[in-house]
Amino acid sequence: MKQNESVLESDWLSLAKKTLKDREWESICSQTLDSIKIEPLYWKGAAPSLFTRTHRSSPYSEQPWRIALIPEDFSSYQRDEEEARFLYLHENIDASPYLENIIKKDSYFFIKQPSLNLVPFLQKYASLQMKGVIGSDPLGEYYASSSFLLEKAYDELLPLFYIDKEESRKLLIVDASTYEQDGATATQQLASAIAVASDYIDAFAKRGISPEKTAQKIAFTFSISNEFFQEIAKIRAFRALWIHLLECFHIPNPTSIFPHIHAKTSSRNKTAYMTYANLLRTTTESLSALLGGVDSLYIEPYEQNSSLGVRMALNLHHILYYETGISYVLDGGGGSYYLESLTTEFAEKAWIHFQTIEKDGGMANTLKKGIWQREIAIIHEKEQREIQKGNISIVGTTDYINGTENPPLFISNENRRAFPYEKLRSSILATLPPSKRNITLLLLHKEQEEIAFFSRIFTSVGFMVQESAMLSTVEDLKSFLKEDFSPFYILCGKNELYQQFDLPSLFRFDKRIVFALDESPRKSSIFLCKEEDILSKLALFIETLKGDEACTKDLPSKNRS
Repeated sequence: MKQNESVLESDWLSLAKKTLKDREWESICSQTLDSIKIEPLYWKGAAPSLFTRTHRSSPYSEQPWRIALIPEDFSSYQRDEEEARFLYLHENIDASPYLENIIKKDSYFFIKQPSLNLVPFLQKYASLQMKGVIGSDPLGEYYASSSFLLEKAYDELLPLFYIDKEESRKLLIVDASTYEQDGATATQQLASAIAVASDYIDAFAKRGISPEKTAQKIAFTFSISNEFFQEIAKIRAFRALWIHLLECFHIPNPTSIFPHIHAKTSSRNKTAYMTYANLLRTTTESLSALLGGVDSLYIEPYEQNSSLGVRMALNLHHILYYETGISYVLDGGGGSYYLESLTTEFAEKAWIHFQTIEKDGGMANTLKKGIWQREIAIIHEKEQREIQKGNISIVGTTDYINGTENPPLFISNENRRAFPYEKLRSSILATLPPSKRNITLLLLHKEQEEIAFFSRIFTSVGFMVQESAMLSTVEDLKSFLKEDFSPFYILCGKNELYQQFDLPSLFRFDKRIVFALDESPRKSSIFLCKEEDILSKLALFIETLKGDEACTKDLPSKNRS
């Protein structure tokens, strides 16, 4: 049935405006951390005329993605019937103890070695004729340590371009996941990837290696997070950016040179609480990676040091391959107005980032000056503010919390979104007994936004929160306190109420009361404001609370007179 799309669009917009009533259209639009606008509905006019197609010549049913396994998993699955699909993954570890045990016909590897160790490593295991990606990421090492000798690393790697006999083997790894782990947005990750690749091509061109030959030796690693459509668009945008980069180096037939694209589920959005939710997260992340068209995928187990988690991760590969139908079609998301629009916007914004990096002298120089690190840190801080405000949810940590959980805190990445909440919650649960972790919100106004904000914050760090009835006057408040004896209270109200009733003076001797405002009137330990870094302020308050006699001793059985 053929319909006129312009009529449908007009009808939908008219209906939407009626539904919105007095609200502006912008109120139902959103923004990514990249400041890319997300519309509630996309039409043909929003998408580019040429779709960004996949680089793969056949669907996964003919050429499956490779299942990445880390060393701890090798022994469990050597007899698995799918072994031909495995990619043996070694990142920043000594691969030597594992190689002789697992090497078989058609084994495929992704081994990342320190730059200064790669040549002797390949010479030592030359007889194994390892296939795949066995390389180094010199700029990744420089990003981790400014004292790293970058030029020496390039000199050490140079002979490999002449002596490596495996033509298809990749020797240079651009690990964009490093930047994602520190909080980089999708477009910053993309810009990092092509900027590092550009530096590698330039560095080896100065040493006599053609741009084309260097490009043929590059592989990429991306972390895949939980923003489903954005992560699909990220991988698709990368392909467009890669081709454009090769064109800038005047490499003939750039569409014939495609690197190995390895993906791994992100650890930044994983949580210590409600760990089963991590399994759900990796499911959507894996699907994003495969719809984007990656060549290999590592699925992180939902829980650390869990044999069940490892087995579930492997089974997830099998379910996605055999039961979802995504293996039978190339670029299944291609042509979606939203996805194509997002892909184009990501590519354009990432290229702008890349041009800025180039103007600053390239990736190495930008990292040396600390420019790129600061840009990523700004986004990381912005993300944390959005989480505190409730604009970004972490299920099990900031929302839908299981208050009975108290698992050990794992610190694989302190830049994880949930880490500040988990760290504070762990401290509170270890310090205060359950009877002392009750909070009552004293409500002086009906502003549900502020009430929900403070309730959410305190619940997320381990407190049990209840709300009082609406207290219209100071006398109501005093009467309530005589009849109730919680360990402490959060007095929620607008700033004008504090000024009108001079509440801090009235209750200056009651250490159980903390004042929660919509904006802070002055710097004081008894004030919490939702516009400030409330977690840091709350941590200081908790330290005070730990020594507060009212909260560390047993509460009296009688009400206060």
